[in-house]
Amino acid sequence: MTTTIPEILTPAVVINNQTSSISISTPLVTSDLVVLVFSTTDSGSVTTTMNGSAMTSVIAGIRNGGSTRGRLYVRSMTGLSGTHSISYTTNANATQNYFTAFVISGLSNPSVTAQSQSDWANVSTAANTDEGPTPLTVGAGQVAIGAGMCTSGTVTFPSNPSPSSGWTNDRTASSGNNTSWVSHQIFTAADSAATPIQSNASAFISSATIVCGDAVSSSLTNTFVGWGHPIF
Repeated sequence: MTTTIPEILTPAVVINNQTSSISISTPLVTSDLVVLVFSTTDSGSVTTTMNGSAMTSVIAGIRNGGSTRGRLYVRSMTGLSGTHSISYTTNANATQNYFTAFVISGLSNPSVTAQSQSDWANVSTAANTDEGPTPLTVGAGQVAIGAGMCTSGTVTFPSNPSPSSGWTNDRTASSGNNTSWVSHQIFTAADSAATPIQSNASAFISSATIVCGDAVSSSLTNTFVGWGHPIF
């Protein structure tokens, strides 16, 4: 089965004290994986459910600075069939929330199988300097998703990523101010995946990369033997 991403959802920024949902148009099958990447203000709280159940926490709030900054989250859900939505509630302190949702089909293992996060200590990163996670090993049939946050300046994301090409930008912004960036790539061969972030100003920045699914073998299988020699 071929890995595909039939739907990516990037709703507008959500403010605090909101209860609503993100509608998924794609009818799900139980082997689909839904991945939700979102950022919120540091003291904010956001709950998310699908079909009445809490989503699985993958990254529980990496931080891009002190208490006035933001946090980055990744949650997932699998095993659902039919038409569904991601329901969310933001509390009074969650004043700025960016959601990006992926529907991923055809994974050999519908789960997040690896993750890497940049340092989230309360220390700003110098201008024009990459802040990034340790690269992750990827293979054919896997999907990598990168996400980043920044407090100020003009942002490059991903900045000097691995691999250097093939990334699709799903959510971008014109500047920092705790905005959110998200990119993805579907892999057809072995490689490494990392998505650093960079600002042209000294800023609190953070990034993370996750890998979905297990690598699959693409080796050929002998289907016929003729004249004493295998033919592929």
